[in-house]
Amino acid sequence: MKKIALVSSSILSVFVLTACGGGGSSNSDRQSNSSQSANGIPSSFVGVWDASTDEGVDGFDQYYLSIDASGKISTYDFAGDTFDDWGNCYWIEKDVYQLKSLGGSKYRSTAIYAGSNGEFEDLEITVSGGELTSSSKDVDDVDDDGNTTESYTETIKKSSRTVQSFTPECVDSFAAARSLIPAKQAKSSSLVQ
Repeated sequence: MKKIALVSSSILSVFVLTACGGGGSSNSDRQSNSSQSANGIPSSFVGVWDASTDEGVDGFDQYYLSIDASGKISTYDFAGDTFDDWGNCYWIEKDVYQLKSLGGSKYRSTAIYAGSNGEFEDLEITVSGGELTSSSKDVDDVDDDGNTTESYTETIKKSSRTVQSFTPECVDSFAAARSLIPAKQAKSSSLVQ
């Protein structure tokens, strides 16, 4: 399963974050960050985010995640991109992670999918200028450099896509497809675990 720094590749594996660009945030960014929804989730977090990555020789991986007002994260992986090369459909995983505010820019992302055993990751998340930046410790050695004490940061962009646009849903699961076409490499988004 993918990780997101919100959810960690650990989609989010990351660091302690200060405001992106220092004082460069606009008043509208600051206001939207202060507007809280359920579970202390800022309204600026809510929506669809483009976590697609260029995996070099392995292809381009079209991958999206959505965060709802209660902090639940769902993922949408396009199976027909050059990375997966599977079919014109999306592997959809609904409500797989739960974000909970720990105060300030600190959040806990807990895996809530079946069989997850409640794994969690603490991270820092900010939104500025249509970009969501997450940071956490690189305990899973996401960058494969042998150092698990450093921090890992990831930035993804707000998407104009809607959850309803991710159709059709693949009839096979990601795991079933991968048993036939083994992954070229692990998904790299830190927001997803």
